[in-house]
This record gives sequence, C-alpha cells and structure tokens, in this order.
Amino acid sequence: MTRCRLHPLALSSTQRRAAFSGGPPRLALGLLAAAVGSAWAQQAPADGVQTIVVTAQKREQSAQNVPVSLTAISGKSLEAAGIASAADLDQVAAGLTVGSIAPGYLSITIRGISDLGGGLLGGPATGFYIDETPLSAFTGSMPQVAFWDAERVEVLRGPQGTLFGEGSMGGTVRLITVKPDAKALSGRAMLGWSKLTGGGDGVTARAVVNVPLMTNELALRVNVSHQDMPGWIAVPDLNVKNANKGKEEDARVALRWTPAKALTVDLSYAQQTLNAKDGSATSPGIYRPLDIVPTAQPVAFLTTRTSKYDVGNLTVNYDFGPATLVAALSNYKRSATLRDDYTPFVPMFFGVGGTAETGVNPLSVNASTAEVRLVSNGDKALNWTVGAYAKDDRRQQANSGTKISLPAYGLPDDEALNTTDASNKATALFGDAEYKLTSDVALQAGLREYRATNHTHTAFLTTSAIFSYNVAGVTRDSGGTATATLPKIGISWKPSAGLLLFAKASTGFRDGDSNFQAANEPLIPASYNPEKIRAYELGLKSQPLPWLTVNGSVYLNNWTDLQLTFSTPDGLQSYIQNAGKAKATGAEIEFAARPMAGLRLGLNLAVVDAKIAEDVVNVVNNPAGGTLSRIIATNGNRIPSSPKLQASVSAAYEFPVTNSLGGVVSANFSHRGETYSDPANTASLKNQAYNNLYLKAGVNGDVWGANVFIANVGNSTATQQKSLAPAGGIVWNNYVQPRTFGVEFNASF
Repeated sequence: MTRCRLHPLALSSTQRRAAFSGGPPRLALGLLAAAVGSAWAQQAPADGVQTIVVTAQKREQSAQNVPVSLTAISGKSLEAAGIASAADLDQVAAGLTVGSIAPGYLSITIRGISDLGGGLLGGPATGFYIDETPLSAFTGSMPQVAFWDAERVEVLRGPQGTLFGEGSMGGTVRLITVKPDAKALSGRAMLGWSKLTGGGDGVTARAVVNVPLMTNELALRVNVSHQDMPGWIAVPDLNVKNANKGKEEDARVALRWTPAKALTVDLSYAQQTLNAKDGSATSPGIYRPLDIVPTAQPVAFLTTRTSKYDVGNLTVNYDFGPATLVAALSNYKRSATLRDDYTPFVPMFFGVGGTAETGVNPLSVNASTAEVRLVSNGDKALNWTVGAYAKDDRRQQANSGTKISLPAYGLPDDEALNTTDASNKATALFGDAEYKLTSDVALQAGLREYRATNHTHTAFLTTSAIFSYNVAGVTRDSGGTATATLPKIGISWKPSAGLLLFAKASTGFRDGDSNFQAANEPLIPASYNPEKIRAYELGLKSQPLPWLTVNGSVYLNNWTDLQLTFSTPDGLQSYIQNAGKAKATGAEIEFAARPMAGLRLGLNLAVVDAKIAEDVVNVVNNPAGGTLSRIIATNGNRIPSSPKLQASVSAAYEFPVTNSLGGVVSANFSHRGETYSDPANTASLKNQAYNNLYLKAGVNGDVWGANVFIANVGNSTATQQKSLAPAGGIVWNNYVQPRTFGVEFNASF
C-alpha cells in the first residue's frame, strides 16, 4: 500500500505513540496535543493557506483569529466538493451530522445536540441563518436550502445563544450569499444531468446574473434554480417505480445600494417551492409493508408533500466611525401540505380492513424578526456588540387530523379534524465584548436576556367515534411565558502570529411550546418548558507551517430539561414533555493544507460520546386501573443522530490544460459512524455506519466548463433516519441516495 506523506510535523516518538494508540478518542486528543507543540514554532501566517473572513461574532474577522470553534468553507470549495445544499454539509465540517427527515426537510445535529421532540411552534436545536435572516426561528426542520451562489458557509460549533439566540444549542450554520456588485456586469449558468443506480434521472438548471444599475452605487443580482429530483424507491402495491421523485425551484433577488461610503442597504427576496413524494422504504429501494407484517394491507396512495416559502430581508449598515449600526428586518411566509397513507396499518389497530389517512391542509406560517445592533469598529483594546431582537411568529395548522373508514363497524368516513392557531412573541437584549488584557491575552464575555410568550388555540371541527376526545365545537386555549438568561465567558491567548488558544463556557436554549393535542385530553400537559445547555470548551487554532492550518477542540455539554415525546396509553396521541438530562464529551480536529501550487488537502475528525444521563419513563394512568410505564430513554442510551465517530478526507488538484482552460480533479471521502433514531435506542431504529466517496473531474475556463462526478461511489444502502409506523413493528427507512453519476456544463461572462 502506498502512503501519502505530507510535510513532517516534527513529532517525537513519544508523541507519535500517544497520538496513534488507544482508538479514535485518544487519536484526536493526541493529534491535538501534537498540533499545539508544532505551533509553538511561532511562524507567521503566509499566503499558502486561504484566509477566510467570517462574521461569527457579528463583526468581520479572519476565521483563524476568532476564539470560536468553526469551519468556514468558501463557495468555490463547496462546489468543488459537490456540496449543493445543507444536506451534504457534514461531509466537510467536523462535528456536524445532517439527516433527511423527508424530501427537502433536514435534521441537523452538532456535537451530540439533536432535535428530540418539538411542537407546532418549536424550532430546531441548531440555528440556521441565511445572511441576517434566522430561518431556524421560523421552522422546526431545516428546508433544503440551495448553496448555489454562496460566498461562504460558516459552521459554528457549540452553543451560540448569546449572539444568535433561541435554538442555537448545538451551534449555528450560516449561509452567506454573494452580494450584488455595482462595478461590472457578470453572470453564469449551469445545466446538469444525473442518473441514480437502480433509479431515475435528475435534471438541474441554475443561473445567476449581476447587473450594475448605477456604477459603484446600485446593483441587482438574480439567482434562479430548478431541480427535478430523481427517485429510486418502487411501490409494488401501486406498480410505481421511482416513486420518491420530486421537484424543487429556488429564486432569489437581491439589491445593494451604497449611496455613501458609510451607508449600505441590502434588500433581498427569496422563494422556494417543493413538490415531492416521501422517500421511506421497508427495504432498500422498495416500500411494501406486506413484506414485514403479513396482515398489512396494500398501500393506498403515495404520501405527498408540498411546501412553498417566501423570505424577505432588509438590512441597513451605517458606519458612524467608532461603531457601525446594523438594522435587519426579515419576514417569512410558508404554506405546506401533507397527505399520508396509513391504510396498511388498519388491521393491526382494529382487526378489520379499511382505509386511513392523515394530513395537514395547509400549515401556514407568517413570522417576522427584527434585530438592531451597534458594533464597535476596528481592533481595539475593547471590542463590543450590543443589540435588541424581537420576533412575532403566527402559525395555523388547518384541517389537520385523521380520516378512517371501517365498513365492518359501520363507520364509512370517521373524521377527527381540527384547526390549531399558535403564536409566539419574543424579545431579547444582548451584549458581547472582548477586552485585551495584554497584546496576547483577551477576555470574552456575553449575555442575552430572552422572554417569550406563546399561545395555542385548538378548535375541533368534527365529532369522531374512534377518537373520543375529538368533539365538534370543543375549543381549548393554552400557553405560557418563558424566560432565559444566557451568559458566556471565555479567555484567549495568542502567543504568536500562528497560534491561538482559547477556553470558553457558554449557554444555549430551545424555547418551549404548547401541546395542542391537550385539548379535551387530561393526560397531556398543556405546555412544556425550554430545554437548556451549558457547555465548556478548550480549543486551538494554529498555522504551524505556512501551508498548513491545524485547528482542534475538546468540549463538555450538559443538557437539561430535554423535550421528549411521550404518548397516551392507547398510542393514539403523542405530546412533548420536559424530562431527563444528557451529557456529551468530545473532540474535533481539522487539517487544511496547500503543500504545492494547485493542491488542496483536508482532514476532519470528530469523536463524541453523547448519552442520556438519567432514566425517563412514560408513566400514565391506566383506564383499567393502576398505571402504565413505557421507557422513553435509559441512562447510558446514545443521543439520536449522534455518531461516535465522523471523519472526512478531501483532496483537489487544479492544473493548466491550455492557455484558457484549467483542469481539476477532486475527491472527498467521508465516514459516519452508526446512530440511533430515538432516545430509547430501539434496535430496529439503528442506522448502520456508512462511507461516502465523491469524485469529480473537469475542465473550466473564463467562458465555459464541463465536469463529471460520481457520488456515493460504493453505492451504500445505509439509512440516515428511521421511524416506527404506528403499529405492527413496521419501520420506515430513509436511505442515503444510491450511487449517482452526473455531468455538469457551465458558462460564464
């Protein structure tokens, strides 16, 4: 076997033995210690490694000078690695795991912090921003936002509650888009085709144009994207192949006005539409419940999802000299529908044949956020940010519920329909500061005070003979007020131009919500409280050689008041309740190297031990007498969606082909360890470990280019996420996309 040798890090024999013995955790810590020793060479940063400017602390700084564990990836690097959306981001960012819940809906886990449960107003455990718009404040699962025309993506690890507020418990993912340029007319377009092994064809078309409207003052940028997403799952009951196909369209219009050197005004509007069939299966490439449970009925129809969201943002920056005032206003509107087939499970519930379906038609969201902050300019002894935030979130889940037909019982069309209106109003004040004790040592501190009020109104539209709690005309109001104080404190030491060491204690939280299912159901609590996290971290950022950066961290997360999903004794109603606690310890290390012209190398490694820290049991009153107990989570269980080991290795080489064309070849290999899909660690809901190899090659110039790629070269059939059907032990599997071959053609001017 041929070994690839990078430039030596001058490890001693003792360091080498410590780094490469004892398994992945010791390996990560050993490499981290070795990197610290190497960095003490005190070499100044050189031009060999790309410098990325980030705004992780809401002011511009070099990524290597920010005392925050983060990965910053340029738009060019994203495209080279085939990262088209957040769905694939974990292939290049350490400590991040992305799972597909349903077509276009993503679950993001950072450092073992995942979404264990959530209600209608609930948000995710990871923050997600597009520029100044906190998309995670508006939606419980992340839409599959396209990364086309990105300036960069920032993945901030660890709680970011002080500056980024609710939901940023595990961390925050930020998509920074390319802004309009008033200097020159430019544009580019891409047309792609892909083919799945054992599946259908996909087509992607994207285009962006930048138009100066007033030279050096006003510019317009328009970005459009269309995707025919291929399917690969067959449904024999319906004689349908490639059933889980879909269509996604994205558009973004941005305007930048700079009437004066001190003033910048950004106005943007984005829209996404999605129409898709669910991609769950009972075995790789097949959905057929009869294969699992002999009494299951045939599938009645394909589960369908539609979604449309519109996001508008106005951001104003004014430079006063000593400080810059930033005001950002965002509005988010969304309409989504779901029609889900439950017919196969009717005999398991009722012992007779029939039909069943659930759905929401539609879910509507209309939410706005506003943030105003003042940020000190320059790099002084005291650097600070102060600001205020407000949110008004209104959602309606209309005509949602279940429709069941049981002719044998004289129930042709029993409907349990209701309408739920929910609102959340929140405000926050925050401040963040860094004070330099000396030229090398600085203290960081921050505080956010948050207050939110939520209200839920449920109105039952029909009387159901099956669901006794569903009585037409009955209404129920519930709600409450939540507060949170989010402190942060840290210290950093920069002993040389190429080395930064930091320690930090930070906090984060995810807001509570009402249980709208509580209407006329005494076993369900009316609401639940926020969950909280306290985190402790040691980290380093270093450039031991002019062409090499080595960054790493170790951390401890203490997570309390978990929002877990409970159920009523009959299993017909689920709800959220605070219970239990969890703990995660882990380490990450990232290498980025440019050892020669045109060659980029990367290595990311993350290990985490994220576990439930106490038993959680669902204890309810049994209508027949006594109590019923069901284990929700057991002390020592793994946190869902959190692999013990993740790693990725990447390489890209650019070389001249002609005077006007350059060639590029790249490869990205990633490994994700096994995970569970529920806090009870149900054996049937275990996701096996899998590897993904992405290869790309092509030629590109200033005018045109062409590339070919293969994703999932090994054609892994692992699952990303699993869930249990309501009865009978049937498992819904969300598999990774099969091997995909594709070609892309692009043009620029």
